[in-house]
Amino acid sequence: MSLEDVAELSGHSPITVSRMVADLAAGGIVAVIEYGSRLAVRPPGLRPVLVKNVFFGAVPLSVEPFLARVPNLRDAVETLIGAYDRGAKISSVQLERYIEKTNDIDLWEQYASLGAVEARRVLKIHPNLISEVGWPALHFVPCDAIPMLLNAAMEDRHRRSDSPDRPLGRIKQWIENATPTTPDVIERRRTLAQMIRLWLQSEGDSAIAAIALAYAIIPYFDTHSYGPGSSIQLRVTRGLLNPNQLKEIAIVWQDVLAILKSGMVYDYKPIINAVNDWAYPSRFVKAIEETEAERVACDVAKTMIDGLAFIAANRPGFGQQLLALSDHLRHPTSISVDDDFLVLYPWKDRDDWEATEAQQQAAAQTLANSWHTRPSTEVAYRLSVIEQEAKEAGLSWPRWTSLLCSELSRLCSNPIEWAEAFAFRRMPADTIGAFLKEAEKRNDPALFDVLNRLVDNTIYQRRALEIILIRSDSPADLRQKIQPILGEYADLVTMLCDHKALSSSTMQGFLTHENAVVRSAAAIGLWLSDTRGSIPEEFCIDWRIAFLNIPTNNHWLEHILSGNNTLLSDWLINRSTNNQCKNVSIPDHIIHAIRQLNEREREHLINGPITIERLNHRIVEALVGNSTQVYSTLLRNKNLRPYHCGPLMSYRHGVWEILALIALDAGYSAEDVRPTSFPSTWFGNGTSSDRWQMLMDQITLLQSHYDARIRQVIDLIMPGIIAQHDWHLQDERTRKIHGDL
Repeated sequence: MSLEDVAELSGHSPITVSRMVADLAAGGIVAVIEYGSRLAVRPPGLRPVLVKNVFFGAVPLSVEPFLARVPNLRDAVETLIGAYDRGAKISSVQLERYIEKTNDIDLWEQYASLGAVEARRVLKIHPNLISEVGWPALHFVPCDAIPMLLNAAMEDRHRRSDSPDRPLGRIKQWIENATPTTPDVIERRRTLAQMIRLWLQSEGDSAIAAIALAYAIIPYFDTHSYGPGSSIQLRVTRGLLNPNQLKEIAIVWQDVLAILKSGMVYDYKPIINAVNDWAYPSRFVKAIEETEAERVACDVAKTMIDGLAFIAANRPGFGQQLLALSDHLRHPTSISVDDDFLVLYPWKDRDDWEATEAQQQAAAQTLANSWHTRPSTEVAYRLSVIEQEAKEAGLSWPRWTSLLCSELSRLCSNPIEWAEAFAFRRMPADTIGAFLKEAEKRNDPALFDVLNRLVDNTIYQRRALEIILIRSDSPADLRQKIQPILGEYADLVTMLCDHKALSSSTMQGFLTHENAVVRSAAAIGLWLSDTRGSIPEEFCIDWRIAFLNIPTNNHWLEHILSGNNTLLSDWLINRSTNNQCKNVSIPDHIIHAIRQLNEREREHLINGPITIERLNHRIVEALVGNSTQVYSTLLRNKNLRPYHCGPLMSYRHGVWEILALIALDAGYSAEDVRPTSFPSTWFGNGTSSDRWQMLMDQITLLQSHYDARIRQVIDLIMPGIIAQHDWHLQDERTRKIHGDL
């Protein structure tokens, strides 16, 4: 609030208020901010106390006139919330009305943090803000907040995310952040399990419930706090809970297990991931020898594995994971998992991986020998079930399905029939690819008919395209059909060109394709196909045209353009067409390519066909670099006059003064050559004021420069540099004293 407003509203004269402010400022309580236009009480923690005593003390003073004048209503209402928390006699309804006016979600969270009554009020007024006020709501009214957060997770497009700002993330953080030495550790987990059971009985979502149930058996704590007086220094403390708490969570586990056995939850992946934390407790402990807590955690993990044994019969993917955990814990178990599933998805054995891999490969080949005599439709269905179970369990390696299909394709009598059976079951593309390649080897006449159908299916499109493009005898109508979708597979085009897998006519078609993405991909692939980057003569003209239109952000440009003066010049000219180069951001890899040119090559570009409408300042700076010779060439080019002083705008110690003298000798004034940006102060070692001090030291040396014109430029910029240094120094001092304001 301004001094004039304070004087008017308080009934004192401006002079009297000025004296009061001066006295308070001397004590460090009041500061003049925003160039003298506002007064602020410091530290911020003092504001609510003053507001409570002045406006809600023995002689109350209406806050309405003051709220009408404050420049920032949000900050004022935040102070009122603090005063309310300290006992100010302001009605909750009135305070809620003020918060509503600000339309600030953070203030609702602060208000909900005051207690159970306030938290319930916020949930009632704005139930849609449950994710934003989830933390205080869970702290004060968990039985109200948990069902609302679970419902919010159902509607969240990132529904499975445990990011702290997401509904499920709020619940997880609430569990993890329970202080390890308090009863909250167990109470929160028990409450969560109970509320999930009630929520499921009210037709809650099974997948969401599974994720939240896993939080109820987390064996560790993970607390976050900020350093004293600083919102920048974050302290993270993470570790395994103590043995007694782990034993109590084992009791909560029985509640969780009862929910799982009830059939209300069928996604076991989050639960098994949580059991994995119990089976590997050392990840939460920094100790050389095994601790008692680790031993207890492993014992509880064994109990959990035994409890989950019932899922193995129908869910082999999860059963495999339980077997792996049992093996790790050396825990005898009666869990039985489908043999075929274990052949294709065995668990990892790291003791002797080479021998294990050989055994697994042999088992997959034996399975192929057994399956190849069965009907293709039967095998496709069987394999689709196994793949789906593995996907739901999150299993991706070791995976022997590809080898199995490769063996089946070799052994079967009709690979096309098998490919169609697998496609009907929407099997992964790598499984069908084996049969298609085998059909190609056998020159099966039905191959192109199948490819014609598969190319319409996005799952198999890439596999079909690869064969169609490589085969020189692909039907013309089929080749014509795939042209519109080639732009979606630019990486495939590049790979095929790089591997020299295409016929000359196909390569020519890519380089002249109607889609610019395809032309660019082919140009890069063809360049990569030769270690020297040389282009076959038959493609040179089409390749050059295609390359010159490659998008600016393509990372291969640096490698292709580097050291090639003619090509770089042509590329820059082409980019400038229709103002593609002027006033747009030029990627670093292009600037780097320009800087690799020698002085003669850069001079050629400046003196050649590059004209004013085809440049931007960043390209000019890259062309000049640190070279006095190139800069002199630039100054002699009158057509590029608007860019003459561009390389001087950014101060570079040891370079700027040399180039500045050349510009001054060319007739430019001290005002023209004065730098306006100082990159050395943007980042680096030390504080901001340290970096400005280093710059001041460098600039000070130039105050004794032998050329009076350089000294004149320094006199122009020095006051601004000193002001910046002093401002940063004062700002750092204020933050150390008062914290972040």
